[in-house]
Amino acid sequence: MNFKSISFILWICFFIFLFVNKDLALEFSIFSNSCWQVSILILFLLQLVFSITVLPVTPITLAAGLLWGFYNALFFSFISTLICTSFTYYLGTKFMSNQNSIIVSNHKVINILISKILKYRKLASFISHANPLLPGSSLGYLFGYLNVGFTNFIIGALLGGLPLQILMIIIGDNFKRYIF
Repeated sequence: MNFKSISFILWICFFIFLFVNKDLALEFSIFSNSCWQVSILILFLLQLVFSITVLPVTPITLAAGLLWGFYNALFFSFISTLICTSFTYYLGTKFMSNQNSIIVSNHKVINILISKILKYRKLASFISHANPLLPGSSLGYLFGYLNVGFTNFIIGALLGGLPLQILMIIIGDNFKRYIF
């Protein structure tokens, strides 16, 4: 079992435990309301780490909805996603560009996917970020690696990811009725 598998299993266990354990959720809510600056920083850092390590950040959006309600969570989620997605895009442009020929030359399916991304740029970013199965904040690696252009990438990312963020925040906001 590799590091990625172990971290993914720990990630799932942590968030299931957080959303099932009412006492822990209540304590975290009390802490979040009394030290909201620290809780925002903690959730942002978690989202950044998850984005860098290509883990889905959806539970963080759920937790934000649970803790802060719809409007505050939407503001946090939008800003945090913008920063994390931009950072992974930057990492993709700076540190992965030298490996382009290795990946492209060995996989036919990946070559087809890459050609579609390069052809449709903004639309490809929109569709990729609208897909709930892909870790949206981490897609910056791929789009930065392919150098699709930051403006095309970020517009597609924000518009494509916003409906899923809104849905997850609504679920988190409504979930607090069952916990508290």
